[in-house]
Amino acid sequence: MFTFEMKRDSFTVLNLTDMQLNECHWDPGAEGYDDSFPVFDHTVRTLVERVKPDLITITGDLSMADQPKAYPLLADYIDAFGIPWCAVWG
Repeated sequence: MFTFEMKRDSFTVLNLTDMQLNECHWDPGAEGYDDSFPVFDHTVRTLVERVKPDLITITGDLSMADQPKAYPLLADYIDAFGIPWCAVWG
């Protein structure tokens, strides 16, 4: 759990939703890899640069069914931005 200490009157939230990345999307040499990850990566990096969020939320389907390795890969990816984030399970 984390808390925010507000240093100004507002903060900006960037919500990412329904990424549906499979385990193979993180490895260009993996069977089933396609161009989904480069498009995802470009989109997310562009949004983070433009929006400059104080918090990133992730909603919707994070990956396709039965892809447990995709979750920690996504967490590591989002962690690398150095911005607090949370997944909102639904």
